[in-house]
Amino acid sequence: MDGVYLDNAATTFPKPNEVYNYMVEMYKTLGINVGRNKSNSSENVDGIVTSTRCMIKELANATYEYETIFEPSSTIALNQILFGLDYSNIKNIYITKFEHNAVLRTLHEVSKNKDVKINFLEFNSDKWSYDIEKIKYDFSKDKPDLIIVNHVSNVFGYITDINEMYEISKKYNPIYVIDASQSLGVEEIDLTRFKFDFIVFAGHKTLYAPFGIAGFIMNKNIELKPYIFGGTGTESANMDMPKGLPTRYEAGSMNILSVFGLYKALLWNQKIGRENIRNREVELTEKLVQVIKKYDFIESYIPCKNHIGIVSFKFRGYPVDSMAQVLSDEYNIALRSGLHCAPLAHEISNSGEEGTIRVSIGYFTTEEDIEKLDEALSELECEI
Repeated sequence: MDGVYLDNAATTFPKPNEVYNYMVEMYKTLGINVGRNKSNSSENVDGIVTSTRCMIKELANATYEYETIFEPSSTIALNQILFGLDYSNIKNIYITKFEHNAVLRTLHEVSKNKDVKINFLEFNSDKWSYDIEKIKYDFSKDKPDLIIVNHVSNVFGYITDINEMYEISKKYNPIYVIDASQSLGVEEIDLTRFKFDFIVFAGHKTLYAPFGIAGFIMNKNIELKPYIFGGTGTESANMDMPKGLPTRYEAGSMNILSVFGLYKALLWNQKIGRENIRNREVELTEKLVQVIKKYDFIESYIPCKNHIGIVSFKFRGYPVDSMAQVLSDEYNIALRSGLHCAPLAHEISNSGEEGTIRVSIGYFTTEEDIEKLDEALSELECEI
């Protein structure tokens, strides 16, 4: 695209060139329906799908106890998990205020029909850290049955220490859901040490894959009620969904084009290395923070620690939507304004009902992109 792209939290752009090229090549030669025919081409595609599932698991260091389930988006993945759980033994649900509406609205709907209590993991906004002692107390008073944690905030880039949360809650044996839509492929997740039950991912974000492919890594010992029903290519005479994984939760034709893209994106991740991708994003984040903080007419909301990829801010005295439009129209800078589908996160920062302007970087963001933002802000400082 022309101009400067700083909206990578919405979707990373561009993708690696090999992702585009492979998708075109494979869709022309192997764009068939997975598991629906008996041919050499079908076997080749099945092999790519299986390899893609394995590479997703490898990113979270998942063992044989886990399976990768594909869904069209992380929102649908979260709906499958949260509507699919058996709530007969789930009363107390703990979440963070960083959660996306994919969690908040889904739990709101769940609570209409289930006798559950939704609690918040206590967060100290002044220190940008969780109040661990208060959380321990809350757990002792109301035992956690289900814990849902946003790994990296799509509003502030704040990184929750999911391992610490696991350690302080494991004695209660809760079901644990990690929303890793903004983190898998960049941040470390180790399922051999920390036995989370569900890791939700979005292919088109930190995995640098196309839209239309997402899902979750799941603990195979937990059974969900399927959220979508239909054809699976197996057990067609059975009116119940198959019990076997992953087909139980993958009704309908798979978006094989997007799977091809995810497959190649994961190979790219392996080639570059997760830590190298993270180091690049940390470096760019530091440069971005330096730019934003030097302007007095900007109010920023930047975590003092545990932070990557995203900076939220406002122009003092000006509506966020209007100023985001100015940056787009006059400077050709793509970013986002508003609540970013995470309304409760703005209670943490006191950023108000209108939300913030969000700038988010990715591996392919350049220093020049950040310099152009700096130049635009410098001009605006003189004008307003």
